[in-house]
Amino acid sequence: MMRRIFAVASMVAVCTFYLIPLSGCADWADQKDLEAPLTNDLCAAYFSNPSPSIKTELERRNAVRTQDWPLIDTHSIGSGMNECAVEAAWGETFRRRTRL
Repeated sequence: MMRRIFAVASMVAVCTFYLIPLSGCADWADQKDLEAPLTNDLCAAYFSNPSPSIKTELERRNAVRTQDWPLIDTHSIGSGMNECAVEAAWGETFRRRTRL
C-alpha cells in the first residue's frame, strides 16, 4: 500500500515540476512563432512599403544579401538574387509570374 502511494505521489511530482512547465514553454514558443510574419510576406511588404523597419527585419533574418539592396530599391533584379530579394524588388508581380 505504501509503495502504491509513493508511486502515485512520484508521478504527480514529476508532472507538476517537469512536464507542466515544459509544455507551457512549448506553447509560448509556438505562439511567438505564429505571431511573427513570414519572411516572404515581409519581402512583398517591402515592395509596397520600403520602410527602414522592414529592411532591418529582413537584414536581421539574413533574407537578402547586402549587395542586392541597391537593385531592390530600384525595382531591378540581378544574377544570384534569391526569391525574397526578387519579391522585394518586384512584389506581387513576381508571385504571379512564377505561378504560370
